[in-house]
Amino acid sequence: GWIHESRMLQNVEPDDPISSFINTFSGNHMPWFVALIGLAVLLYLFRFSRKKASKFVHFNDIDSPYPTILCVLVAISAAFYGSIQHFVPETWIHYYYHPTLNPFELPFAMSCFLVCVWSILLVGLAVVDEVRHQLRLEDAFVYLVGLGSTCVLCYIFFTLTIPYYVGYAFLVAYIIFALKHCDSFFSYHCGACGKPIPQKKSRCPHCGALNQ
Repeated sequence: GWIHESRMLQNVEPDDPISSFINTFSGNHMPWFVALIGLAVLLYLFRFSRKKASKFVHFNDIDSPYPTILCVLVAISAAFYGSIQHFVPETWIHYYYHPTLNPFELPFAMSCFLVCVWSILLVGLAVVDEVRHQLRLEDAFVYLVGLGSTCVLCYIFFTLTIPYYVGYAFLVAYIIFALKHCDSFFSYHCGACGKPIPQKKSRCPHCGALNQ
């Protein structure tokens, strides 16, 4: 017999790995997000109780702009995702049943969203490489967990607030806040060892070289 399309689509999953990932992620991401946030809180509380200094994005960040860029990209991606789901849901449905990794074959909103996703993957690799070079293994693990929880909070917050329009104002404010607290964009670096120094013309506190 016949069945309505809306009812059929709710009970059908496309035979495509991208669609399968979207379906799995949509149904199971929240417990993993909560677990990651909880782990980050426990790790930072434990280190605080041991009086160990911990790096954290935006406030006591490593000497790299990539963590800030990653958080901003996640926030923008969440804004695109929330906008698509709320204003043009048929675009997302069409993508779910005809997925592609090529952003140039999609409508503008989906194309921007997919570009952000690709950028998140590339910047994420850069973040891991920077953390690996700047922090010890224990500190790097704590920092990455904290960074991941920050990205999760950005995703949840902007996905939920964008449909109420206030999310756009929060997004602009967050981008300004993130860039303002990214010292790596504005700090001077030693010409000998490349590490940050307090002033353009000063002696490096790390290697002792005099920067003229």
